[in-house]
Amino acid sequence: MNAISARFAVTGVALLVLVGCQADGGRMDAPRGRFLTPQRMMDRLEWSDAERSQDLAVKTYRVTRSASTSFILLNTAEKPHVHDHHDLIVTVLSGQVRMHLALQSVDLRPGDVVDIPRGTVHWAQNIGKTPSEALAVFTPPYDGRDMREVDMPVP
Repeated sequence: MNAISARFAVTGVALLVLVGCQADGGRMDAPRGRFLTPQRMMDRLEWSDAERSQDLAVKTYRVTRSASTSFILLNTAEKPHVHDHHDLIVTVLSGQVRMHLALQSVDLRPGDVVDIPRGTVHWAQNIGKTPSEALAVFTPPYDGRDMREVDMPVP
């Protein structure tokens, strides 16, 4: 194996480890993203019973002057909405999500990333048998007030 082939093989293995195959509801084959910080690797997020009973739960991870980062637990679906003053990047960590973005709908899996520019109508829908988890990064930092629901038919 030459150096280039070895580099591609190592990169492929690293990507598989990054997405990972963690236990999910007793299944060992469910892909699951992990979250790496300078202090630790988080294989699984802890959600309280109260959070698990909500349609959508949000845990703020970090807020800086330029961005806010949160974890999202999605049991059902959001309502169509717009953030007029915030850009948003969402990474699916676990589960199956149907993202409705502008006029398109796309089924997402762990590792998929969505770019949602400010002013774009969007909503996420959990389509799996278990809740979905995602990491959301807002710029500028999100305070929970910039969310305008949009009246449109939901499939």
